[in-house]
Amino acid sequence: MITQKQSGNDPSGRKEIDILCWLIEDAFAGDLSESLMHNLANVREQDSTTLPPGGGRTIADILEHVGWGKWM
Repeated sequence: MITQKQSGNDPSGRKEIDILCWLIEDAFAGDLSESLMHNLANVREQDSTTLPPGGGRTIADILEHVGWGKWM
């Protein structure tokens, strides 16, 4: 959590916005082979809806969960 001391007592919240922007940019920087889309490139449609042995969710279920998280 960012405190007022860390934000420099900036009432506009600009410092906090800058930090959040940096965190978002940092999350998407780097090795693209570790990205969600890269890892899904070879998944076939039938694979996305098949429950793996011993699994509790399909790939489609997990993607829906990620999508809702991004939407919120």
